[in-house]
Amino acid sequence: MLVLHAMGAQCSGQTFVQDLVENNAAETNTTNERTSPLEALTSDKAALPAHELKFTDDKDEQASGTPSTDEPGSNADSSESVLEPESIEEHLSFQSSDRSRGTKQSGWSWSDYASQGNTNCSPSALVSSAHRCFEVDGDVVTAFKILTKLQASLLAQSGGAEEWRVIVNTPEVKQLIAECDKMKAIGHACCSSGQSWVTVYKNAGEHQYLDACFDPSNPYTLQYRLDMVFPVNLKNALAITSEVELQSNWNAFLVAPPKVLKRTKGTHLTVSSQASAMMGMIKNENLDDIFRYIDEDAGIVVEHIRSVQENSPMYSKPSRGFKSTDNNIQNLWVACGSDHTILRQTATLGLPIPLTKTLLSTIAGLVGKYILSGLIRTANRSLEPGNLWEEAMEQDVHDFYRRLDRCVQSEASQKRCGISGGVGCDVSELSSLLDRHKLQEL
Repeated sequence: MLVLHAMGAQCSGQTFVQDLVENNAAETNTTNERTSPLEALTSDKAALPAHELKFTDDKDEQASGTPSTDEPGSNADSSESVLEPESIEEHLSFQSSDRSRGTKQSGWSWSDYASQGNTNCSPSALVSSAHRCFEVDGDVVTAFKILTKLQASLLAQSGGAEEWRVIVNTPEVKQLIAECDKMKAIGHACCSSGQSWVTVYKNAGEHQYLDACFDPSNPYTLQYRLDMVFPVNLKNALAITSEVELQSNWNAFLVAPPKVLKRTKGTHLTVSSQASAMMGMIKNENLDDIFRYIDEDAGIVVEHIRSVQENSPMYSKPSRGFKSTDNNIQNLWVACGSDHTILRQTATLGLPIPLTKTLLSTIAGLVGKYILSGLIRTANRSLEPGNLWEEAMEQDVHDFYRRLDRCVQSEASQKRCGISGGVGCDVSELSSLLDRHKLQEL
C-alpha cells in the first residue's frame, strides 16, 4: 500500500487497500566542467570579482544618466565596460527564462552562485537572487538562507528594520515564507508521535515499523506512518523514485513507463502513471505532483506527493477502465552517513468500509512481506556495477544527485552513524533542524 507509491511502484497504496477491502467485502458478503554564473553572464571573458559588480536601483541610474545598453542577444563587448546594473538583471532574467525550459544545465546553479559568497550586493538584488534559487533551481532552502542573512544584516543597521519590513511583505518573499512553512509542516508531520498509534507490522531486525491510527470521528479514515532503514545512501535510495522513466524495468505492476509531464530540476515533478494488478482486476492511474525540499546542511530531504487537483491546468481524467485516487503522502528522507538512509513516511487513506483488526492485520502482513522487502532488494540493486540508475546518477542532468551527495557528506548525516555500524536519528534533532529556518515578519 504506502511506500509502494512513494518509491515509484505506482500501484497506488490507496487503490491497493481500497480494492483489497472491496474484494474482501465481496467475498465475505555526464557531468560537465563547472562554469561560474558570472562567467556565463559576461560572455567568454573572465568573471568579474564580486566587489566590482555594482547593483543600483532605478533612481540611481536616472541620477547617473547612464542608460543600460547590454541586452540579451546584443553585440555589446563586455570587456570594454563594466556591465551596468540593469543589463545584469536582464542577463539574469534571460538565463532564468532559458533554464526554466528544463534543458540540460551548464554545470552551475543559482544556488551555487549564492553559496559561493556572491551576495555582496543590494537588498533588491539579494531578494531577486533568492527568488531565482526558488524559481529556477527549486531550491527553497538556499533561497531562505539568503533572506535570513539579508535580514540579519539589515536589522543590525540603523533604519534597517523599516527596509526589512518592506522587503518581507513583498510577494516574492511571502511566497518563499509560505514554501518554507510547507516544508516544515511536512517534516513535523513525519516526526509526530502525539497520536494513538498502533503497531500493525514490525521487523526489528531490518528496522521496519508500520503503525496505524484510527480517527474516532471517522472510522472510514486510516492514517499510517512508516519508519524504515534502507541499506544504501540517500542518493541511491532516492534514485529509485526519481528516475521514474526507469521504473517499468523493475516494477511489474506498471502498464508502461511513467511520464514526467512537468519538471523543475529534481525538486518538482508532475508524473503520470498507470498500473495493473490481480490479472487486470485492479487498474489504477495516478497523476501526482511531487515536491522536494533539500536541506544539504541538515542532510534531509522533505517530500510531498499529492494528486493533481481538478482545478489545476495539469489535471486530466483517468483513462477508460482506470481508477484514480486522491494521494497525500509525506516523506522525510534522512541521510545517515554513506551507507544508510532512514525514511519516515505518513499518509492518510480514505476507505469505502471501516477496517476490522483482522483485515488490517492481513494487509499489514502483505505490505511487510512483499512490498517493504521488495524495496530493500531494489535499493540494493542500485549498488551493483552497471545498474539501472548508474548512468543517470553519473550524468546528473538536473544537478539533483550532487545535492544529495552534499546531504550525505554533511556533518549532521555523519553524526547519525553509530560506532557499532547502526544508525539512528533523534526526532527532536530533526524538528530543531526544520525550525531553524525563520524570518522575522515585522
